[in-house]
Amino acid sequence: MALLIQPVTSYSSYQWQENANENISGGYSEAISELYCFDLRYTRTVLEEVYNEAYEVSREDSELEPISTQAHSEAITLLTAIHEYLPMPDIMWLEDGGVGFEWRKGSDKIFTMSVYGDETIIYGGILGKNNKISGIVPLTDELILSSLIHLINGYFNTVI
Repeated sequence: MALLIQPVTSYSSYQWQENANENISGGYSEAISELYCFDLRYTRTVLEEVYNEAYEVSREDSELEPISTQAHSEAITLLTAIHEYLPMPDIMWLEDGGVGFEWRKGSDKIFTMSVYGDETIIYGGILGKNNKISGIVPLTDELILSSLIHLINGYFNTVI
């Protein structure tokens, strides 16, 4: 399953949080902005860095696939759908050409979403001891995406 692939490139949201908070407008305080949303423009810039690095690395190693144009487009679509409701995820390039998003809280809570350019979201999570979830859903299924947003919020102590 694609969720088990180790990221080649990963950018931690903790590294960006200070810059992201500076970019958030609308009167949010730092604490509130961390709970409710992340700066979409800044996150898209980070996605572009991941995309470009994936391209360069894949040119040097033929076994690695760059991020496809379609996967890149789907990553933007997914970020646009979730940015108002969730804290910023870590963004990573997956060796087989996908884009991964990850939220982590300690060693026993992790949730990932990945897109590969096939109009689906592959998701998975370890949500405490003996509590795992995974699946594949259409990128356009707003009901399931809404449920995943609530799930992530519930386990990662954020508020909608």
